[in-house]
Amino acid sequence: MRYLIVAVFWFLFISIAHALPVDLYFTPQPRMEIPKNVAGAGLETLKKYEIEMAYRITESKKNLFLNHQLGSILFHQGRVEEAKNVWRRSAEQEPNLAPSEFMVDLETIYSLFAQGKGSEAQKKLSAFEEKYSQNPFFYLEQGEKAMQSGNLDAAKDAYGKAVKLRPELFVTHLNYARYLDFSGDTVSADTYFQKAVRLAPKNIVPVKNYAVFLYKQDRILDALEHYRKVYALDPLEPLPELQLAQLSLKIKDQIGARYWYKAALSSAKENINAIKVALGDVQLRLGLYDEAQESIRAVLEKEKQLPLLIAMGTIAENQNDLQQAENYYREAASFEPDSIIANNNLAMLLIRMNKNPEEALQLAEKAYQAKPDNPIIQGTYGCALFYNGALKEAKKVLSTVVKMSPADAWARYSLGMILAKEKNPMAKMHLEAVQILETKFPFKDDVKKTLQML
Repeated sequence: MRYLIVAVFWFLFISIAHALPVDLYFTPQPRMEIPKNVAGAGLETLKKYEIEMAYRITESKKNLFLNHQLGSILFHQGRVEEAKNVWRRSAEQEPNLAPSEFMVDLETIYSLFAQGKGSEAQKKLSAFEEKYSQNPFFYLEQGEKAMQSGNLDAAKDAYGKAVKLRPELFVTHLNYARYLDFSGDTVSADTYFQKAVRLAPKNIVPVKNYAVFLYKQDRILDALEHYRKVYALDPLEPLPELQLAQLSLKIKDQIGARYWYKAALSSAKENINAIKVALGDVQLRLGLYDEAQESIRAVLEKEKQLPLLIAMGTIAENQNDLQQAENYYREAASFEPDSIIANNNLAMLLIRMNKNPEEALQLAEKAYQAKPDNPIIQGTYGCALFYNGALKEAKKVLSTVVKMSPADAWARYSLGMILAKEKNPMAKMHLEAVQILETKFPFKDDVKKTLQML
């Protein structure tokens, strides 16, 4: 069988024939990725970054670290004085942030490189290195660049100098700890993470970083304790249990994620629907269809969403309740007639149910016209062509599909049956492949009968 991928905040695989990816977006949505170095980004992109960053700053009660990052976005829009003021105010209140003058010089160099003015940038860089040779933020920047290039010795040297220059700053210890963790010296890393936390016990940055480190060391309860400290410092942060669920997903620990999502539900007072959908996502990954159905249905009863309707159709199909699956897919297609996923999945289900061939082809063709390069959609379209007797065109499409997706049992079946009609001996290979790939293939009797006749 082919696989459906449902993404809530991550990807989920569900075993059904010829199904497609679907995104489930709920509040809180996955956040926009904003790179540290925004030099070279277009004005429109920078505006989007500014809006997103302003939202985060408001949401986090004017987090100074986010505010400082906003300065870089303003600078590269040409709003230099605004950027200077943002950096100055942030650094005056938080000594772990680089001062305005340093940031202006640094971002100027980034800007020159982004504009292709390498020679001028190199001159500025040489002056920058001399000017800030006793500045810890210079060595933190050097350390980061060294890490990005894989030069661990240079990173160690740079981060070590930053610590020696300003041992009272948590940011120097924190970055050195991250380097030590990356290089495999977890014992020393633990020591420096703890130093960073002790230097700023009321700042969530070192506490969050230490929590992640503890989780990676399989010290789960210690990680939970530190995430609780983070939440106590800033209630706008995700629940501690949600933090652990997300870390579990990063290492593909679905069982752990299920546990922590369920734990989060027991204490959550908001975003309950989002947590239930995320839980349903994990339950589907684990093949816990009854559990997933309960989680997703609870949300659907309050808020109809296209991805949830498709997910419920997928669950019903996995439970072999094909009529219920059809109902959900039809509702999804009605809810959003141009949905590639709904049209594709409904088309394939109709083929599987051996009903409404013309409708199946119309739906499959609509999806194919919208996304012709997707092998799953191509497979559905090829099967629909075969189902409607358009054998020549179906053969062409399906021959391409089996090369891209050799484990596609439906494409193999349809192509094999076409070749059998042509008395082509290669039909045997494709039909035998169906028997190998799917022992419970819906038309397995037809496959067996045709093979006996070859």
